[in-house]
Amino acid sequence: MKKMYRAATVVAAFALALSVAGCAPNANSNSNSNGSSTGDNSSDQQSLTIAYSEGGKTLNPAEANDGTSDTLVLAAYDQLVTYGTKEQDGKQVSDTATIVPMIASEWTVDDTNTVYTFTIRDDITFHSGKQLTKTDVVRSFEHIADSSSASFLYGMAGISTVEEGEGDTVVITLTAPNHLFLQILPMYSFSMLDMDEVDKNGGVEWLSTHTAGSGAPAERAADGTRVAVSFGADGSRWRHVGARRP
Repeated sequence: MKKMYRAATVVAAFALALSVAGCAPNANSNSNSNGSSTGDNSSDQQSLTIAYSEGGKTLNPAEANDGTSDTLVLAAYDQLVTYGTKEQDGKQVSDTATIVPMIASEWTVDDTNTVYTFTIRDDITFHSGKQLTKTDVVRSFEHIADSSSASFLYGMAGISTVEEGEGDTVVITLTAPNHLFLQILPMYSFSMLDMDEVDKNGGVEWLSTHTAGSGAPAERAADGTRVAVSFGADGSRWRHVGARRP
């Protein structure tokens, strides 16, 4: 018998060390303060340019491994699932024991606890305007597996294969049951990318200075000292602020 996992609301829990709570992005559902859809895409484009003294070496989520890069990547990309939230000392904080939908609307696991089937939402678009599909999910996992940094977590998750399933589903098969699998997937290393846009711009090296996600677009200056992050314009692109990811 398959087990089904659902959540009433999609909560985006991510670390953004910038004081921009009012304009943090949504993984393609425009939400108000209680998480409901507003459908209002009339907000003006706004940009924030960040100067930093160290870090920010890459905007590639599969290679980011410093505090500055982490923060920018978390704003720019979404994952299949994310952490839930809980109230602590009157504030909403991450609940890493609870996994809720993000790009995947729901998922099932078979009786062997090794085959996970994720249903991919059909209302998410990338920075390029292209709709995110199950093919993008599979290609993103291939990018992760081929990376020099995130490939370690790919192995820790115990992933054997990632394949397109029936309908809007992606099937991930593990080498063995792994109770850490769902806890690892919300990490920014497992971000979903518009690999068609990456290919169009010459390959993965382009990702060191540009983003191809479904969050807030970012671009790093050629001299590596500044990053411009855009918050605004397309209201369908911003996720509701949840809690900070650990």
